[in-house]
Amino acid sequence: KKGAFTGATSDKVGLIKEAENGILFFDEIHSLSRRVQSKLMTALQTDQDNRLHIRRLGDNEEIKVNQVKLIFASNRTIQELRDCLLPDFFDRIVQQVIELPPLRQCKEERENDWKQIWKQMKFGTEDNCPTDAKFMRWLKSLELWGNYRDLQKIAIHYHNYLIIKKSPENQDILTDDNNQPLSALEYVKEHFEKYNNPISDTEIFPCQIQYGKAQDMIKNFQHQLGEKMVEKYGSRKKAAIALGVDEKTITNWKKQHSQP
Repeated sequence: KKGAFTGATSDKVGLIKEAENGILFFDEIHSLSRRVQSKLMTALQTDQDNRLHIRRLGDNEEIKVNQVKLIFASNRTIQELRDCLLPDFFDRIVQQVIELPPLRQCKEERENDWKQIWKQMKFGTEDNCPTDAKFMRWLKSLELWGNYRDLQKIAIHYHNYLIIKKSPENQDILTDDNNQPLSALEYVKEHFEKYNNPISDTEIFPCQIQYGKAQDMIKNFQHQLGEKMVEKYGSRKKAAIALGVDEKTITNWKKQHSQP
C-alpha cells in the first residue's frame, strides 16, 4: 500500500491478486524461508467460497481473491520436502502431486527430447535437427543432471559449430591442438565437458538422526549411509567399493547401530 515503506509511492497489485482466475506458479519452493512459508499458509487458506484472503503490506483491509490455481515446483524428492518445509505448509500444498522423472531415467526418449529442444531454441526444425549416429550415441550416454538445461547447452554448442563452419576466416577455432579439424561431435563434447557444472551430479539423500551423544549420532548416520548405498548399488560389495571402504565396515555400521 502507498506509504507502507520508503519508496512505496503508489498502491500495487500483488501477484496473488494478479493471478485471480488464473495460475500462480511457485518455483524452487524448497528455498522458501520458514517466515515466508508461514505467511503463505495464511494467504492460501480458502473460505467457504474457495476464495483466498490477503492483505497489502501496510493495510489492515482484507482483499478477497477468486479462484487461483496454485502450482508449486521443486527438484527435491517428496521426502526431502517433508524434511525442509514446515509440516503445515507441506500438508497444504501437497494435494495433487505430479512427479516428473529426470531425463537420465528416460533415455529412450532422448532423441525426441533433443529434437524438441533444437526446435524450441529456433535453430531449425525437427526434420533438420542433427541426429547422426555417433552424436546420438554420445548424447544418449549422458546422465544430463541439468536435464533440459544441459540439452539447451549442447544445442547452443552445436549451433555455434555450424555457424563457425560457414565462416572461412574462423576455421582455426574448429581445430584441435595438432591443427586437425574437429568434427561437430568433438567440438560439442569438448565445450560441454569443459563448462558443464561437475558438482551438479551430487546426490543428496535425506537422513533422520535423533539428537543425543555425538558418538551415537555418528553411528546412526553410518547405519543409514550403509543402508542407502546397499539399496542404491544392489549389494554390500558394490556399496563398499563406491564408499571406498570394505564390506566389513558396512557390516560393523549395522551391528554397532543395533547394539543397546
